[in-house]
Amino acid sequence: TCFPHRPVAQQLMAGEVVQPESFECVTVYFSDIVGFTELCAASTPMQVETIGDAYMVVSGLPERNGDLHAREICLMALAIVEAVRSFVVRHRPTHRLEVRVGVHSGPVCAAVVGVKMPHYCLFGDT
Repeated sequence: TCFPHRPVAQQLMAGEVVQPESFECVTVYFSDIVGFTELCAASTPMQVETIGDAYMVVSGLPERNGDLHAREICLMALAIVEAVRSFVVRHRPTHRLEVRVGVHSGPVCAAVVGVKMPHYCLFGDT
C-alpha cells in the first residue's frame, strides 16, 4: 500500500488533480519475511491482511532530502535486520525468523493512480 504525502492527500480530498512528479534520486527498500506464508498457515492468527509478503519503503520523496535518502534507508534496514535476529515467535520459540532485504537508489516518477481507490505509487527501474 502506498501512503500519500499530506499535501497529496489534501489535494485528493479537495477533488484536485495531482500531477505526476519526477525525482532524480531516491532510495527504495524492499524486504520480505522468509517463510511468512508457511508460518501463518501453521498458526492460528486472528487476522492477517497482506498483499503479497513484500514490504517497500522509500526515502527522498515526496520531500527531497538531498543525499540523506540512502543513509536513512540503510540505517533502517540494519535496524530491521537486528530486530528480526532477536525476535521470538511466541507460539514457535524455536523458529528462527529471517528477513531478505534489498536496497537500490535511482530515479523514479511518483503519481496518483486510480479514481475510486487512488494510490500514490512509484514508477521506474529503481
